[in-house]
Amino acid sequence: RFRAPHHGDEVLAFAEQHGLQDVVDVAPPIPYREAIAEMLTADLLLVFQGSNFNAQIPAKIYEYLRAQRPLLAVLDPVGDTAAQLRQFEGVHLGDIADQHQLKSCLENWLQVLGSADVAQALAANLPKVRPYSRAAQAVRLVTIFDRLVEPTPR
Repeated sequence: RFRAPHHGDEVLAFAEQHGLQDVVDVAPPIPYREAIAEMLTADLLLVFQGSNFNAQIPAKIYEYLRAQRPLLAVLDPVGDTAAQLRQFEGVHLGDIADQHQLKSCLENWLQVLGSADVAQALAANLPKVRPYSRAAQAVRLVTIFDRLVEPTPR
């Protein structure tokens, strides 16, 4: 299920071209809480990112990591998102420019699907992802602002 993609028609056309129209769903947007609930039941969460966005890290990856669901990131392996995701367990990185490597990555994920080891690894990500929450980042920003506005000692 692709939830509210920007290029839904292209996704559907690509699915049909590859005989996947029966298993690919393009769905409309839903409220945030419903989207999180849906995320929590997914077998695999998927994030795509082209190399032209290498310096951007989407906030969505932190929601995905907190959901404790397996994550497949299809992206440029030298981008900032790939570097960030490498610190987490249960994350599969696939090179967006290499279809053979993507196939291998997906096959690896299918082999470990549902294993207790994966569930433990995903749970171990929670302490690592907490510093990226909005609340933790707000505290960090306040600390930075406080340092900037403190009077300089004379």
